[in-house]
Amino acid sequence: MKEQITIEPKDRINVRAGKCTYGQMNDLGRVLDAAFADARAGKRDEVETTKKLIRILHPEIEPAITLDNIKYALEIADAVRFWREVENEKLKYTPTDEERAAGYERLAKVTGPTGIASTIAEKFGVHLGPDAIFKWEYASVFMVLYIDLERYKFQKRLQDIRERKRKQKEKSARMGRR
Repeated sequence: MKEQITIEPKDRINVRAGKCTYGQMNDLGRVLDAAFADARAGKRDEVETTKKLIRILHPEIEPAITLDNIKYALEIADAVRFWREVENEKLKYTPTDEERAAGYERLAKVTGPTGIASTIAEKFGVHLGPDAIFKWEYASVFMVLYIDLERYKFQKRLQDIRERKRKQKEKSARMGRR
């Protein structure tokens, strides 16, 4: 059995600053989702959840259950909540009726984080595939997603403006022929 260790503040990964990897952030979210589901079912194991959160960020150690490690685990949980709120605000996307009809929600559910990683890998020519993206710093992945979404929204607005202008010209041309 590994020696149980307290993570010193200088050795902590600043999850709130997005310094963990994309893969770690996904794993942290899964652990917290499971812990909340267990708590709703009346099963609680804060000790195991604390250890799991710290092990995700520091797989080389066995975390001791100390006040400092408990505080660190709470910081991690708060940071994951923070990023989820930021994602919900900044990465919010409402699919069009056509996208909904084509199965947008199903696609998002089926592909999940691996689909995001695959798309980024293709875009950046990362030949190692999605596994390489899971090792990227989370803040970098977030910024790629945010910039891509903003560009998409811009292109959609531009396309809509051009379409309206085209229709106005056609309407004006028809009225001019009468």
